Amino acid sequence: MNFGENAEKFIALYNEIDHILRTMLHEEVWVGFRELVERSAKFNRVVREYEDDLKQIGDLRNVIVHRTTDKIIAEPSDFIINLTRKIRDLLKEPPKVIPQFGKEVVLAYAHESILKLIRTMKQLNLSKIPVYDGDKFLFLATAETIVRYLADNLEEELEKTKIQRLESFLEHKDNYRFVSKDTNIFQVADIFEIYYRNKQKLDAVIITEHGKKDEKPIGIITQFDVGEIYKLMEIRTNNDI
Repeated sequence: MNFGENAEKFIALYNEIDHILRTMLHEEVWVGFRELVERSAKFNRVVREYEDDLKQIGDLRNVIVHRTTDKIIAEPSDFIINLTRKIRDLLKEPPKVIPQFGKEVVLAYAHESILKLIRTMKQLNLSKIPVYDGDKFLFLATAETIVRYLADNLEEELEKTKIQRLESFLEHKDNYRFVSKDTNIFQVADIFEIYYRNKQKLDAVIITEHGKKDEKPIGIITQFDVGEIYKLMEIRTNNDI
């Protein structure tokens, strides 16, 4: 490898990241790279996760390129090249919820019996099922909702009682979010964390084509999948570095 080869790769990657951040901020007036990073970190999860790394990348760029002559005076390691490339890739195209969490979503319907819902949950080992009235989404039924209902209605015949009755027993009516298939996993992680910080319960993120309630679900992410989201984020950012 010739001296300067890694430096040229690094500078090219740095310039791409710089351009991405400026475009993201719609920044026309020149500001320093460190300020770009700090401002982008306020709303972009990828930048926030790698804020310190990005600042160090900016500092390294200034070390590598002589300020007065623009000549390369240092050579970055392969480790730094791979790290910078990974961050560039994540900024350009962070992993999406589809296909990772794409699957056939089991649905329940308001006119069906609660007994059928309980049997479906048991057979498929599910604790959360979206409930619809035709094509209209009504609410997210959970095992906890059923338990609350049963506690007040022990003598009712579940085979004759419609799922619609469960809606008034929801502990949290806003226990779901809809997102489009183009949503990335960093954004989903943010959604779960916002609910957590606000001491609200988010049981599931439902994925549809455009993130609308009247569209057929093409995937679902529950609280049990949060660990997988963080694992994916770690794999995508640390693998091969």
